[in-house]
Amino acid sequence: MRRETGAIVHADLIAGLPGEDMRSFAQGFDRLWKVRPAEIQLGILKCLPGTAINRHIEPYGMRFNPKPPYEVLETAALPAPDLDRIKNFARFWELIVNRGTFADMIGQFFPPQTPVFAPFMALSDRLLERFGRNWGIDRRELRSVTLEELG
Repeated sequence: MRRETGAIVHADLIAGLPGEDMRSFAQGFDRLWKVRPAEIQLGILKCLPGTAINRHIEPYGMRFNPKPPYEVLETAALPAPDLDRIKNFARFWELIVNRGTFADMIGQFFPPQTPVFAPFMALSDRLLERFGRNWGIDRRELRSVTLEELG
């Protein structure tokens, strides 16, 4: 599509789909990374009351937050701690990769044709540990710590 139209592709990847585990999510992310869309937006599956996804709740052991935005909290294949890690990954991915503020670092540490999910997950885990949060972080400090962590 990009080659034929010059379109800028923003791809959405949703965590928590029925039957999906951390391994299959990682594989999907790495497959998407190889085609290098302009952005990979990571989201968590929502279950709006009355929608078709409700028929999958029991068979896939899905538990959703009953309050908006109705995010999946866990599934039989993706326990809550894994979903929490994906949410943290998504936040740091947004800050470091999608916003383009660290564009000079991305190609150096995460080449286009190599798997990126596992190393970025490890990085996001370390960044959360270092900062104790994934919001309200000064960009200069985030850059410095990220460079140090990727060393």
